Amino acid sequence: MFSIQSKPFEVPASLPVIYITGGSLGSHSINDKIFDLIPDLTTRFVVIHQVGDVKEYGDYQKAYRIKKKISSDLMHRYIPVKHFFDAEIGYVYSVADFVIGRAGANTFFELLYLRKPAILIPLPWSANKEQQRHAALFESLQLGRTFEQKQANSELLSLIYEMAKSLSYYKKNFSKIPFQLKQNAAQVIVKTIVDA
Repeated sequence: MFSIQSKPFEVPASLPVIYITGGSLGSHSINDKIFDLIPDLTTRFVVIHQVGDVKEYGDYQKAYRIKKKISSDLMHRYIPVKHFFDAEIGYVYSVADFVIGRAGANTFFELLYLRKPAILIPLPWSANKEQQRHAALFESLQLGRTFEQKQANSELLSLIYEMAKSLSYYKKNFSKIPFQLKQNAAQVIVKTIVDA
C-alpha cells in the first residue's frame, strides 16, 4: 500500500514516534490541542506532526514558533510538516509507533492495513456519524482509543501516555481482527466488475 520512496527526515531510533495528522489539509482543532502538549511530548517522544497549511489559522507558522521555544536538546524531536507527499508517507508510517488523527475512511483503513495503533479523534459533525462509528469499531477491536474533540487537553496527554505504555497490547490485537483485509482489493474489484 505504502512504499518507502523518500526519507524526508531522520528519526532518533531510541524514542517512540507519534504521527499526528488531521488528514491531508490538517485539522486546526487537533493542532490546537497538540500545540499545548508539545513541550511535554518531546520529553518522551518524537512527534511527527502533519499540521496542514490553512492560511486562515496559520497553524504551520505557529508550529514553528512552538518548535523554537523547545529546549535545544529536544527541538529535533518535534517535526512539524505542512503535508506529506505520496513518496514520503510510507516512511512516516514505517517509523510511527502509533498515530493520533481523525477517523475518516482513508485513515481508518490505512491504520487497519498497516496495523498501527491509534488515538482517533472523530470529526464531531461527520456525515452519518461515520467517524464516530470507525473510532468505536477501532476501540472495540482493542486497536486503539477514542478521544472526543471536546475533552480537555490534559485528558489527551494522559491517553497518549497510556497508549505508549500499552503499545504491545494494541499491536498484538491486530492479529485477532475477525475479518481479513485483502492485499489485492483493487484487482478483485476490477475483476468483479469485468466479470459482471
